[in-house]
Amino acid sequence: MKKISLLIGLLVIVFAATAYAQPIEFKMSGMMDFVAATFRNIPSSSGTMAFGQGTEIDPALGNNDKAGALANSRARLKFQAMAGKEISGTIFFEMDSATWGDANGTRNSMGYWNADRAAVEVKHAFFDVAVPYFGVPVPMTVRLGIQPLSIRDSWFLYVDGAGIVVQMKPDPVKINLAWMKPYEGKVYNSDDADMYAIDVSGTIEGFTLGAHGSYMNINEYGIPTSVTAVGTQANEQADFYWLGAYADGKYAGFNFNFDFIYDNGKVKNINGTDYKANGWLAALGVDFPWENWDFGGGLWYATGSDANKDDEKAFVSPPGSEPGPDAFTKYSSVYFGSGLFRGEYGYAANGSRNAIGNGIGGTWGAMAYAGLKVNPWYQVYLHGMYIADTTKNANTVGNARDAGSGELSDDNAIGLEFTLSNIFKVYNNLDLYVIGGYLFAGDALDMWDGTKNTSIKDPYVLATRLVYSF
Repeated sequence: MKKISLLIGLLVIVFAATAYAQPIEFKMSGMMDFVAATFRNIPSSSGTMAFGQGTEIDPALGNNDKAGALANSRARLKFQAMAGKEISGTIFFEMDSATWGDANGTRNSMGYWNADRAAVEVKHAFFDVAVPYFGVPVPMTVRLGIQPLSIRDSWFLYVDGAGIVVQMKPDPVKINLAWMKPYEGKVYNSDDADMYAIDVSGTIEGFTLGAHGSYMNINEYGIPTSVTAVGTQANEQADFYWLGAYADGKYAGFNFNFDFIYDNGKVKNINGTDYKANGWLAALGVDFPWENWDFGGGLWYATGSDANKDDEKAFVSPPGSEPGPDAFTKYSSVYFGSGLFRGEYGYAANGSRNAIGNGIGGTWGAMAYAGLKVNPWYQVYLHGMYIADTTKNANTVGNARDAGSGELSDDNAIGLEFTLSNIFKVYNNLDLYVIGGYLFAGDALDMWDGTKNTSIKDPYVLATRLVYSF
């Protein structure tokens, strides 16, 4: 009840100013793309190429070295209506095909034969209102509706959902306050889930320094959607918080990005047992553009769990979070997926959806890349990355076992990956991406087939994507 009262009070403040008619300006934008890919031993976020548990690629069935190919597409359409600088509304639709020739006609399946399917998704539906000053000289905007919530989305949080975000700009500081509603449940019962977040940043001598904090309270035993609670099962309650600090800036021609994020919480299972969880991530990225060249590198470390302990030590992100690719993953291809291809493919591409990690948890690694703008219509990038395992007494991805004791193996090397990315500007509104990636698989990807360990064949991908933006 208190939360509702606060919301009503906020709305009164927002709309207390005298109303007056304003002309409406409409804008429309969007994109359509086409993807064709061939690959081996690579899962996908859509579940099309899932790995293990009785799926198409399953070591337990002796068929973990399959190669495949597919074509798919995505379309987006965004409408905006602006009434001056004070008010704007946004409606954003998305349409997906997991594979052309989709097996059903529901979400992510517009490639169904005969088409005419229910594949149109409402991604965003929100409006922004500038709050009148009322004597307080701080620019303030309130956004209400189904909207994106983004905090350091390269590593931590990007999610679309219902909520209210307040943005304040007391120069030179920016403050974002958010309340989001992942799940309501029964209105008269305390079975809902809420998320609260704050992000504060400011610029000092060319560097943006910031800190953020988030808290999620899940009263239901799991959020009853495709997203589970903060844990490994959908039958858990949770109280969880995250604290982070970051810095972005430029010095001596180098661009720097640094993040540190810590999570801590308590998870209660429906059977009455509970456990504590905490983990952390640290990452540093450096980029150096020079004439037509672009050089970069980086390091990251994200804690993994310990299979011999009840407490969860792996770094996790909030349920449903889909962190976007940054310099670490944009030009990669196999393990984290390629940012040029929506981050859709890769072993870690789907990790964020069940909150047991955002694809980074349980790994550490180092990467380097070099890019060259050959001419105005062609760029090429070579990306190399070493990925290692931080899970203890087990592996983050593989499930290999010791032949003698039957205990889970604890290996280090996930693999060494190389990717060549080609970026073509065909027309002003038409881009073509062609990538090839190969992962030299390490022991941490070995799988147990029920009787012995098997080393999977090295994963690879060759893919093209044509994007029309308007």
